[in-house]
Amino acid sequence: VAPYYPDWIYETQVCTNDGFDPDWMTTNDGQIYLYRNKEECCENHFWWRIAQCMANEEYKFYRKGEICDTKIDFEHWELNSPASWTDTTLFDTVDECCANLFPYDYSGCMERSPVLFKFEFCIEVGTLLPPIDCQTADIYANVLESAINQGLGDASDANITRVGDATLTKVDGSTECGGSLGGQYFIND
Repeated sequence: VAPYYPDWIYETQVCTNDGFDPDWMTTNDGQIYLYRNKEECCENHFWWRIAQCMANEEYKFYRKGEICDTKIDFEHWELNSPASWTDTTLFDTVDECCANLFPYDYSGCMERSPVLFKFEFCIEVGTLLPPIDCQTADIYANVLESAINQGLGDASDANITRVGDATLTKVDGSTECGGSLGGQYFIND
């Protein structure tokens, strides 16, 4: 799996493990810019915006007026805040959101709220060489996800779970390999 590194280029300013970490990050006179996990990278480089840096990577449902709406990127004040004036609780499904936030009008909430479609499909890429290690599989997955999202539009959120015989799973913001690459980890020597 590629190491996490701080990405200051875009407005979102997050730690990413897309495999495109600049060369200078490995040769910077003892400065540490590469991390095994997202949390450590975010704490060291974006401590003032930790919630945005650690943002979830999948759609969550939340209360928006009288509906349960969905999005991926939340402001720091929107992330499961206990304060009454910023009370936001995130849910994995619209059913869960409506049941918890609109128990008195569950059916109405379900009718008013957007539907999130999730489907699986397989793409055969004939000239793609099998990944030689977990880092390569992760890079393939990131590039393919980006291309699929671009092709499907802004409302899409592709998640590659298999490249050849290697399986990919997101665990706490990091990619872990299984299948033919099971037990391999990216180590930056």
